[in-house]
Amino acid sequence: MTATAFDTNKALTTLTDSGMPDKQAKAHLEVLMSVTDNLATKADIEFLHKDIKSSENRVNAKVESLEDFLVTKLDSAVYQLKAELWRQQFMTIVITLGAGFAALKFFLDKVV
Repeated sequence: MTATAFDTNKALTTLTDSGMPDKQAKAHLEVLMSVTDNLATKADIEFLHKDIKSSENRVNAKVESLEDFLVTKLDSAVYQLKAELWRQQFMTIVITLGAGFAALKFFLDKVV
């Protein structure tokens, strides 16, 4: 975080000129300094916002890339499954026709 410029002498003068005892004004300034020591400035917040936005953009790009990869893989798997189903259906038809012709030949041989 960036340190914020704070004129403690001016603040002390302002507090004592307004009638606050010197000891009490110094105590208030001490508390104020310890509290403001860990505050973020507008510039700090803007920097973090840009950093987060940049990280978000990188993550989004990676997610999109992963989506494209997965869609491609899924399309390939679907194509392979369809090809296998067509092959199995074709083989089922061939086997069924073969069995039908064998049964027909068997019956024709018995009849003739």
